[in-house]
Amino acid sequence: MASHPRNHPQSHRTSASGTFELKLVSFHTEHDGRQLAGLADQQTIFRVCLKQYQNAIDPNPPCTFGSRSLSIDGHQQSVNFGDRKDLDGPIQLPFSFTWPKTFSLIVEAWSNSSS
Repeated sequence: MASHPRNHPQSHRTSASGTFELKLVSFHTEHDGRQLAGLADQQTIFRVCLKQYQNAIDPNPPCTFGSRSLSIDGHQQSVNFGDRKDLDGPIQLPFSFTWPKTFSLIVEAWSNSSS
């Protein structure tokens, strides 16, 4: 009598998935107020890139494990992420593969003119 396939351990399927979370706490730039004059029409942009481990990290895409960007209107010398409800939660990068244990994480911040 043949046994049913689901009774064999080899027939069990597994999958791996999860969410990589990064919580930004604060950001501060060393520029003084004189250098920030006239930057009100700009945005402060933050980019998070998660990719396979690299000895020499290349900041360029692809971000093989995921990426997120967020922007804040107006150039900000300091940002406390916990003080803003729109920025308080963690940045989430879902994945659906077996976690590789090693990775490269790139966090960038820059100003960009909105005009």
